[in-house]
Amino acid sequence: MTAHAAGGRDNTVLVAKLGLVGAIGAALITAVPQLTNLFSSDDDGHLPIPAQIEWSPFGQVKDIWASGQDINISGVAAEDVERLVVTIGPRPSGGKDWVAEATLKDGEWKAVVPTDAALPQNARLTVNYWIPDTARGAAPMTFRLDPPTPAPPSLPADPVECAALYGADACFTGPGWQQPSVYQSG
Repeated sequence: MTAHAAGGRDNTVLVAKLGLVGAIGAALITAVPQLTNLFSSDDDGHLPIPAQIEWSPFGQVKDIWASGQDINISGVAAEDVERLVVTIGPRPSGGKDWVAEATLKDGEWKAVVPTDAALPQNARLTVNYWIPDTARGAAPMTFRLDPPTPAPPSLPADPVECAALYGADACFTGPGWQQPSVYQSG
């Protein structure tokens, strides 16, 4: 048969149109799932855990999810840990870090860190572990990659308040505070 069908019409244009529609359809089928993943988080707001830049034998982060402007973080802690404080910073709106004390039960912990804005692209998440001196025996030596921020003359006694004003590096260095777990996004 030639390019003309029985009715006298040219089928080459029809075949070309069908080929174009097929190619566009295949491209859309491939692209839609990728675009959906790019512009939305999963239904419960889970976020990827940032890269761990400082490891601690006292615990680690297991899950992070957003709920409004709150950042929910959960993880595990060593058996002797009795107190745990999570900081996220730097805060773009003044102050040093967003801070929350975690609830700790049976080696599992959860913290809800209230933030007042979207997290900065290069946010640093620090999990600070406290163990009473009687549980530790001899004090371990801690080595840090960055020198701690110089402390002001008198720090608030409450480490949560202190970290909100001066940052985690200045406030979790006293007796009982152990090597933190540090994560960096960006």
